[in-house]
Amino acid sequence: MMARPAQSLRVAVVGGGLSGLAAGCALADAGIPVSLFERRPYLGGRASSYEHPGTGEVVDNCQHVLLGCCTNLIEFYRRLGIADRIRWYDRLTFLEPGGRASIVAPSFLPAPLHTAPSFLRAHCLSWRDKLSIASAMAGLAAKAPKDQGDSFLTWLRRHRQSNGAIERFWKTILVSALNEDLDRVSCSSAAQVIR
Repeated sequence: MMARPAQSLRVAVVGGGLSGLAAGCALADAGIPVSLFERRPYLGGRASSYEHPGTGEVVDNCQHVLLGCCTNLIEFYRRLGIADRIRWYDRLTFLEPGGRASIVAPSFLPAPLHTAPSFLRAHCLSWRDKLSIASAMAGLAAKAPKDQGDSFLTWLRRHRQSNGAIERFWKTILVSALNEDLDRVSCSSAAQVIR
């Protein structure tokens, strides 16, 4: 079969989520005409917000956390000319039912210990949670876990993470960053975010 010349190519992208938009932009930048199809009346897919019908509050659907390891998304924003609109924060606030806040932020210590003092003061985690998280973090810092097809939740349970640590720490960070439940997140993806 002969390859068609690039100028006669047309591509249809189905879905106007981040992946579809990024693919469409890359193709258009390469000079290939693109038609984008989205069933909803707005773009963004799961990276969108909606107004809660009962409260009127705007709720982030996800992805609502952008980390430095999200290099493809940052590059997509740069390509769109909006990377300068990203608001970067150096602290993470954990809210508990009732409104009590625990803030994890950098200190004078060098990385990777820079957040240790505020992490140790975090009220949302028990000392057992903190010890299990520190143990897992040490394991992740040494080397990324070998991807054997297990979910990161399986990895966490194998590394004796408490239910509190999983619910209040790992889920908060990883579900927000990867927009997926821990039982569907690969070890390599989770390790990239954490490392």
